[in-house]
Amino acid sequence: MPYTAYVLSTGCREKLLKELPPKYESIVAHHITVEFPGEELPEELPIKVYGKVDSEDGLETFLCSVGDDVSRSDGGMFHITWSLIPDKYKPVDSNELIKGGKFTFFSPITIEATPVVLG
Repeated sequence: MPYTAYVLSTGCREKLLKELPPKYESIVAHHITVEFPGEELPEELPIKVYGKVDSEDGLETFLCSVGDDVSRSDGGMFHITWSLIPDKYKPVDSNELIKGGKFTFFSPITIEATPVVLG
């Protein structure tokens, strides 16, 4: 089933991986889901990474704002699943982590990402 997302540009991803080194063995760092299901491209808007949530046992996620919003239309928060331990977590688990997570905030980092339809 298709979903809409913002995919990180290669250069942006590499820069972020240097600035925000992944904690866990499997690096995801690919996209920000906008809408699931979704068939129309999201609007091009400024995107910023502004915080982190870490399970402390195998899942690391960065919080994002898209335009002026931090929440998706489904009530979830915009985020990038950053790294994980694959036998323990899947990228989709970031949604639950955020719901009960302890956030660490930092100065926002503007990123480059392209609106796409995936899936």
